[in-house]
Amino acid sequence: MSSSDPISMPLWPVRPPPQPQELFTGWLVRIAQAHGITPRLFISQLRANARAGHRDLDVSPSYEMIAEVSRRTAVPYSRIVRMTVRWHVDAVIGGRVRAADTFACCPLCWREDPSPYVRRAWRLAWTPICIRHRTPLGGFCPQCRHFPAFESTSAAHSICRCQRCSFDLRRMETGWPGPLSKAAIDREVQVQDRRFQHFESTYYDADCVRAAGTCWSSP
Repeated sequence: MSSSDPISMPLWPVRPPPQPQELFTGWLVRIAQAHGITPRLFISQLRANARAGHRDLDVSPSYEMIAEVSRRTAVPYSRIVRMTVRWHVDAVIGGRVRAADTFACCPLCWREDPSPYVRRAWRLAWTPICIRHRTPLGGFCPQCRHFPAFESTSAAHSICRCQRCSFDLRRMETGWPGPLSKAAIDREVQVQDRRFQHFESTYYDADCVRAAGTCWSSP
């Protein structure tokens, strides 16, 4: 990107505010598209600026990456930290994320969104249920079996459309794969929600995160 490019400015011209429970990488995709830039190019430039290498930006972004985005969006550092899933995938706890750059989705959430966005829980492999709608998340396009991915999204292609066949993922059918009682569904939803909220409580104040150094420093 050249120095005349608006994305090179100290404060990005278009700064869509983070949505409730929005995932960091998903937000970067929306910022890139707001400037008419492909997410792959935009995120690649951010990685270079912040010396982030090939690390997973939702799990272990460097302090430099978080600080860079905070400066250019005027969104507080602590708010951006809480858009990641760092403490939801602690190796000691055994949490896992979906393959790099991919996510699941709830078509019912997207149908309700004025502008569809990706929730943090959708990036986690151990959260297969939408707590709001009490239904399993969709992990791939039902038409071509392609997995939703961030950086393959085009500059103008909505995040809720399959990047391979253009199927509108909001049209995915929802429901449980087999007959489950209401009590069984309640149990599955409660277990997942309780675990997710437990990890939420471990997110530190931004000053503590920065002081700890180990979670956000460069490798």
